[in-house]
Amino acid sequence: MGALKAMMTKKQTLMVLLIFAGALECGWAQGTATPQAAFEVRRQRLIDVVSRERDRSFNTVTAKLFTGNDKAFALMMLDSLATDESIGGMFYAYSAISTYLKFRDQLPDSLKRKIRQAFRARTMYRGDTENHWVMYYTGIYLAAQT
Repeated sequence: MGALKAMMTKKQTLMVLLIFAGALECGWAQGTATPQAAFEVRRQRLIDVVSRERDRSFNTVTAKLFTGNDKAFALMMLDSLATDESIGGMFYAYSAISTYLKFRDQLPDSLKRKIRQAFRARTMYRGDTENHWVMYYTGIYLAAQT
């Protein structure tokens, strides 16, 4: 029992040290940043990393358009996602309309038409769980409103 208690203490100590190290990196412990500012630093770091990826996803498209990193490739990827009829469903509906609404001012008219056509013609799978339903209906609702 004593060894288990000692092990738990070591694990707890390690977790505290890891949390403190992360806080130091973001400036919390030094009083130079608020939790919100630290969050913004981590958020921007994540966006920067994803903007350098080459995978075909709405996350990559969004990060590239947000940072302006390789915008031509992002638009080509978005065009591919908009015209590929083999994909659809709640994740597609939510991600497609989110990307469209955030960057519609940057999108060429031809791409806007392709995204609208995807919502008109594509059969989207709703899913089986409540969180899938929320994504599906939110995507469809926002597309209809747009």
